[in-house]
Amino acid sequence: MGLLLMGWAWMGVSAVLAQEEIALWAPRSYETLQGQVVIQGRIPPLEGFAWAEIAFASADSPQTWFLIQRLEQPTEGPLTVWDTRQVRDGVYHLRLLVVFQDGRQQEVRVEALRLQNYLPTATPTPFPTPVPLQPLAPPGILSPTPTATFWPTPTPLPANPLSTSQEALARIWGWGLAAGILTVTILILGIRRRNL
Repeated sequence: MGLLLMGWAWMGVSAVLAQEEIALWAPRSYETLQGQVVIQGRIPPLEGFAWAEIAFASADSPQTWFLIQRLEQPTEGPLTVWDTRQVRDGVYHLRLLVVFQDGRQQEVRVEALRLQNYLPTATPTPFPTPVPLQPLAPPGILSPTPTATFWPTPTPLPANPLSTSQEALARIWGWGLAAGILTVTILILGIRRRNL
């Protein structure tokens, strides 16, 4: 029974301690932020409370903090509004710092907040709609193709006065063949006479 009572007492003390802690609820680490962002959290009424501040720092130089809001009273819920359009896009950290009258400090941080006001938001690229292919014509069958009409139709020329008919060509060819045979015969006879 004693152990049970001690456990309940410890749970009660833990709940009281949890209520006495400073906290940031929103935004959360790794969120992408745009425009005006409501910063929510808790600054409990701690003994010796002097003031609190909410500040941001770039992930590139995390030691340099820029004030967003100074708070003179403990509060819970919306703490302030951060206009992220006044800061260039990038990764930032957020800090809630409580300063006590004796100089002590407590802080909580939200890490890796991505501000994206001016860079385009990444959107997935849609795949193009597939276009159905036209079936191929079977071998030997040609599909009609449009005829080009940009070439002029040729004008027929008049008949050539120096042209020869087919009959005249046949006669000339016959006379040429006869002359060739006659020439070869004379040559052969001349060669035989010498040999005799």
